[in-house]
Amino acid sequence: MTLQQLREEHRLQEETRRERMLARRRSTEARYLLEGVMLFALTEFLFGGLSAGRLLVLAVPGLALGWTCARLRAGQTGYAVAAAVAYVAAYGPFGHFALWHFVVFVVLAGAAGVMHQIQRADGSET
Repeated sequence: MTLQQLREEHRLQEETRRERMLARRRSTEARYLLEGVMLFALTEFLFGGLSAGRLLVLAVPGLALGWTCARLRAGQTGYAVAAAVAYVAAYGPFGHFALWHFVVFVVLAGAAGVMHQIQRADGSET
């Protein structure tokens, strides 16, 4: 192989690697957004029933939570803190239901953060 052919092959490999990394990053960001909405939907469903209108209302703080955590690349603690702030923003300082609703919400957010930490450690998330 000539030097020019090697350079071209290397350039193609780098381009393919960048495209894969960008696709993984986009899927990770989409997953963060979905997780934020699902955290609100799941806890609302478990504690009080979920209606379509309520889901639409909770989608806004859920998307904000997911977007914030994606930008921060939040792990367990970051996700839990962001979830607590989002919870207070969505339900007010005194909460919507009870302390258990808040605790379950923050614990589920922390678990999602742990999942992201594990995936970053094994290289499946960028």
